[in-house]
Amino acid sequence: SFLNTDGQQTVSTANISIKQLMKTINKIAERQEKILQRWYEIVLEEAGIPIEYCPTPHIIDAELLEFEMKQDLAEFLYSKLNCSYRTAYETLDLNFNDELERRKKEKDEGIDKIFTPHPTSYNSSGDTSNNIGRPEGSTDSGNEIDESKQEYDKEYRTQYLPEVDFLKSKGVQLILATNPLFPLHAQEERLSWTGASKEDFSYITSYSNSSFCKPNPSYFKEIINKFDLDPSTTLMVGNDLIEDTACLKEGIDIYIVGNSLLNLDKVDINKFKHGSYEDLFNYLKENI
Repeated sequence: SFLNTDGQQTVSTANISIKQLMKTINKIAERQEKILQRWYEIVLEEAGIPIEYCPTPHIIDAELLEFEMKQDLAEFLYSKLNCSYRTAYETLDLNFNDELERRKKEKDEGIDKIFTPHPTSYNSSGDTSNNIGRPEGSTDSGNEIDESKQEYDKEYRTQYLPEVDFLKSKGVQLILATNPLFPLHAQEERLSWTGASKEDFSYITSYSNSSFCKPNPSYFKEIINKFDLDPSTTLMVGNDLIEDTACLKEGIDIYIVGNSLLNLDKVDINKFKHGSYEDLFNYLKENI
């Protein structure tokens, strides 16, 4: 039986043991596999096809499904509800204390340094004094891509920060609505590359506090509902004509910054408010 016999069931409720339920499902699946196997054999025999061509049905092991359920639950508890490492480990039936001792030993023996990830744009800045951040790139003669990137970074820092300071001085609520593909600390680190600070924003979207990603309009709807915002008085500032313009479906107006435009689908930018950083700054001063 897959019902727990702890004496706490009532007429209207019953406690189900997931493990026992999965084992029961497995037994049913095994019988179903045999039935399907025999059915295929009969079909092949009637069609005059040699039996060696008969496929072998295999229904996925329900215990694997149980582990996937636990895995999703552990991720939900840790990322969404901010529960402890211990809670996440124990949800997966792992011994937290054993894992703790293993990690301490690995740290003492320097194993974590041996297995340090290869440097990428997400974990290495190229600066020997700082092991995280965006690589600065080369300024070698003829390296147009890296030189352009550095010029872009310099321009972004000098033109972006005055806008933030101006908006804060006017009491405007600033939300960093960047695609929540990374944890919060990674989003904050990426923000720091611009010279801005997490303190400049009342909220930063990350995969630990968001249920949707761009271009799903529900991403914007979730923010609106969370802060009880009026879409008609909210402005999205972005550079992606696919992902950022999804806000329009929730009644949020948009301003597209053309300096770093992303337009893979070749959308007509003239459909939207758009301009350079300087144009955006002037628009904000005129409308706030």
